[in-house]
Amino acid sequence: MLNTIRALMPDLTKAEQRVARVLLQDPSRLLRASIGELAEHWEVSEPTLVRFARAVGCSGFQELRLKVATELGERSAQPATAVALGVDDSGAMLIEKVFAHAASALTRVRAELDAEQIDTAIKRIEKASRLILFANDSTVHIANEVACRFLKLDLPMMVFGDAVGQAQMASLTRPGDVVLLFTLNAGSAQWLRHVETIAGRGAHSLAVTRTGSALSALTAERIGLNCSSDADAFLPELATISGLLLMEVVALGVALRKAKKLTRHMKGISATRSSPGTR
Repeated sequence: MLNTIRALMPDLTKAEQRVARVLLQDPSRLLRASIGELAEHWEVSEPTLVRFARAVGCSGFQELRLKVATELGERSAQPATAVALGVDDSGAMLIEKVFAHAASALTRVRAELDAEQIDTAIKRIEKASRLILFANDSTVHIANEVACRFLKLDLPMMVFGDAVGQAQMASLTRPGDVVLLFTLNAGSAQWLRHVETIAGRGAHSLAVTRTGSALSALTAERIGLNCSSDADAFLPELATISGLLLMEVVALGVALRKAKKLTRHMKGISATRSSPGTR
């Protein structure tokens, strides 16, 4: 939940961003105080707190409190690991810090992935006549890696990482195409126009983006990927790692479904050949 709040901050109103900042600084206060006490301490209104809870994907303030309490409980059950890097860190210390940092962050991202969304995406891609991927900024290099992975699994994919190419390709899509719109900072009107153009052409859009973003709300099918960039430039970019692992899951899921379908098809051919009266 806290990771989701960090990822959604750019899309929140100024008042909601204020709530997000103070909550992230001391999330345990959310559990210790009433909504009235929090509103007074954080210098916002109670309705603002309710709107904030809904803006980050909760049905209300109580669900937000429950989700944060659950996450803090899970964190306290895990051994704390210092990730601050030091100029005198040995190789052993670097291994421990970097891998522990990545494992902790990936665990949080994994906990927020929706298995039903991934199942739906796998089924949609399996039926695609063409698979097209739009990416921007930090996801462009992820997209190229993803395309290579899909190709190895005999799932060719076209990648467009520039605005002009995306606009042109969106206008050339056709029924049966599936366009993955892969972005971690989707808020621009241009990406929303892509979705409208693709729908108008009879093709299908599938967004891989932050939960609650404008792009996520516009697409009928989506995968919520909530990961924020690291403040420490020396630590690995976990948004990249998370994106690659998520798309690895999707690619493998599609490949396995295709393999299963092919196996059934081959068994059917074998049974037909062995039937009495066939040649």
